[in-house]
Amino acid sequence: MLWTYRVFRDQSGRYSIREVFYEHDGRLISYGKHPVAPLAASLEDLIQLVKWYREALDSPVLSLEAVEAELSTQPTPDSSTPTPGPTLPLAAVIAQLAQTPDPSSDLTPVNPPTP
Repeated sequence: MLWTYRVFRDQSGRYSIREVFYEHDGRLISYGKHPVAPLAASLEDLIQLVKWYREALDSPVLSLEAVEAELSTQPTPDSSTPTPGPTLPLAAVIAQLAQTPDPSSDLTPVNPPTP
């Protein structure tokens, strides 16, 4: 998966910068439902964010409605995709582990300590 920032225009004519997620083949996967805000842990990180936002301004503006329409036409995962197996509550996992013999208990130290 790849991601980038892009400028979006909504139905009201407002512009925002949002994250956009793509497959490696360029197919759109998803986008951030909320605009991003410049917030960083350091000045260097903030400078990098602003650079990425600037790159978004150099790319064509995306229509929020067009992106939604594109995503709605994508097929949903097929039923041949394996589904996860059953889940167990934590207490059941702990009980199963308690019943499993500890393999390290069968080990004899190579150099047993001398009294």
